[in-house]
Amino acid sequence: FSPTLVPRPAHWPVSTLMTGDWHGPACQVDPAGPLAAFLADPAPFLYAGFGSMTGGDAAARADAILRGARALGLRVLFVTGWGGLDPSGIADADDMLVAGSVPLDAVVPRAVAAVHHGGAGTVHATTRAGTPSIVVPFFGDQPFWAAQLQRTGLAGPALDRNRLDPHRVTAAITTALRHADRVRQAAHQMQFENGTQAALTHLTKAT
Repeated sequence: FSPTLVPRPAHWPVSTLMTGDWHGPACQVDPAGPLAAFLADPAPFLYAGFGSMTGGDAAARADAILRGARALGLRVLFVTGWGGLDPSGIADADDMLVAGSVPLDAVVPRAVAAVHHGGAGTVHATTRAGTPSIVVPFFGDQPFWAAQLQRTGLAGPALDRNRLDPHRVTAAITTALRHADRVRQAAHQMQFENGTQAALTHLTKAT
């Protein structure tokens, strides 16, 4: 993980190496696909995706996100993943696009904010992109990351995945945008971190 998001604990021994988060080069968007056309539109959009998360009323969740974003004049890119979001009951409209998966590192930097589950990889990708997060945790380490983003001034309070409504979503987006400058500062710091290379360098020396 990145020391920008979680500063090194003072009690850790010097033998504990903190490399920074591991990530590869960004993938590319298919230039002939609908996603490329969506991204080419200059109108601002909200990214919404919960990765491999499932459970709860995924249709109501999608409806709340779309209506909450529309209240602010934002389009929505729904990334359905394993089923945490189900916008299939929403009539097709010019202000939304539904995709099963997308190259996150290529897409998130273009979004004004990102609604996601708060997994470690997504938290790092969105912050590294300079995109404010709205975290809707499901389980595991996700509540920790939601709280850590809030503690470090990078996000507002997490949203309850079972109590999403348009008003809460609109308010959360508005709060997230207020953190945009701080997130961009964090993104700048993370540009100087290369956790993958640091780990490989250490392992090479160790052998």
